Order: sequence, then C-alpha cells, then structure tokens
Amino acid sequence: MNTSLTPTRENKYQRVYIVCLLLYIFLYSFHLNNSVFSLRPFLVLPLAFAAIYKVKNIYKPIFWLGITAYLAIEFLSNFYNCANHHFVLLYLCLATTIALAYKLDFDKILNYNARWILGVVFLFAALHKILSAEFIDGSYLGFTTVLGGFAKPLHIFDSYDLFVNENAAVYNKINESVPRENNQGIFNTPFDQFINFIKSFTWVTIAAEVFVAALFAFKPSRVSHMFMLLFLATLVFTRSETGFASILCLLGMASCNDKFENYKLFYLIAFVICLTASFTKFGYI
Repeated sequence: MNTSLTPTRENKYQRVYIVCLLLYIFLYSFHLNNSVFSLRPFLVLPLAFAAIYKVKNIYKPIFWLGITAYLAIEFLSNFYNCANHHFVLLYLCLATTIALAYKLDFDKILNYNARWILGVVFLFAALHKILSAEFIDGSYLGFTTVLGGFAKPLHIFDSYDLFVNENAAVYNKINESVPRENNQGIFNTPFDQFINFIKSFTWVTIAAEVFVAALFAFKPSRVSHMFMLLFLATLVFTRSETGFASILCLLGMASCNDKFENYKLFYLIAFVICLTASFTKFGYI
C-alpha cells in the first residue's frame, strides 16, 4: 500500500502546509542568525541536501526530526532572542514529525495536536496577562499606544504621527534625565475616555483568548475558525505580530478537518500576507 503524500485532492493541503512550515523556518533562521553564513552548516547542509536531492524527502518523518533537532539547538544557543511563539514552532514541528510517521492517520494526528497546541497557547496567554499587574490595569497597552506601538497602520495619518512624535519627545526627555526616578511627564491621549477604553480593551483581549482556547479545546466548529481568522486580523492590525500570526495560521490550517477544508484556503491566504509582512519588516518574524 502506498502511504506517501502524493499530489491528490485529498492531501493537497498537507503538502501546502509542510511547504509553508518549511518556508517560515527558512526565513526565521535568517532572522535569528542575521546571515546565511551564521547558520550551523553541520545541521543545515544535510537537511538542505536531502530536500534538494529528492523533494519527497521533506514529507518523511526523519527529515522533520532533523528540523526539530535543528530548531531545538538554535533555541538553546539563542535562548534570550527567541520569542514565545518560536517555542510553539518547535512543538508544531514535533507534531508534524509524529503525524508523518503515521501517514495513514496524518490528518487525524496533526489535527488533534494542532487543536491542543492552540488551546494551550491561548490559555497560557490569557493567564500571563491576568497575572501581569501592568497589563490588567491597562498600563502596558496605554503606554504602547501613546508611543505608536499599537495599530501601526494608523501611521498613514499625519495627525496620528504628530500625536506619537509629541509623546516620543516627552518620553525621551524623561528617559535622558538624571535621576530618572524623580522625573514625570504627561502624555497626550488620542481621545477622551482613552484610559477607560484601554482598560475595557484589555479585558476584551483576555476574554477573546480564553474563548479561542475553549473553542479549540473542544471539537472545533465553523465558529471556531471564523473567530480565529477575526482574531488574526485584529492581532496583525493592533500589534503587527505577523510572526506569531503566521504560526497561528499554520496551526489553524492543521486544525481544519475535511468538513472545513475551505477555511484552509483562508488560513493559507492569511499566512502568505503575514509572512510577506514579516519579510518586508512591516511586522515581526
């Protein structure tokens, strides 16, 4: 019986998913090491040779075991330069390795693992925010917003740029003063009731993450994927976390069963947009 991932309608998204995951890892490796010459050749060259020599090798579990080992070594070597979602990438690669080891049940195994990775990621994201005093009281989002780190697309408006630059000047004055502890500054706010809005938005964010965790912990439905896509759009607009969003797109694609195949296309489009934004420095890899 042939259990390879051949290009049929049934597994076309399996192949697309694997290629997209490889593409993200490739770009991430350049970001982490700054240059191809910084990559560890004893790890990268065998994997690259295996992929070039025979393309079908990228659908074999031993290849992905090598990818997982490569990422684990990179993370240990660059531990403090790794974002939280990069560790999610490691779990996703491990789940892919296991799924490829049982090709007949590839979709089922990958779907199950992707669902629980999504659930745990969002649950811990919500818990982290709840346990952070600066986030709960709105200080973090408020500070980020008045200094222009929130909703970057709004920078196309001159009035918003002027508002951010005025606050940046206040911040620089405080930061350059000695001693800093006794210096204070007043930041401008974009509108009245801004503080109340930020506090409300803080709790909406936490509620949204808990909701996503619950949706994917149980059997995902059409609502789950629609809400996830809406969350992705909001995340990219507000925080430009395109690297994190790219991984969420891959997890979303992997969590779709045959019943929701159309949503795989939406996740794929979102992935291409997010990865392009990361590559062009609009967001963060």
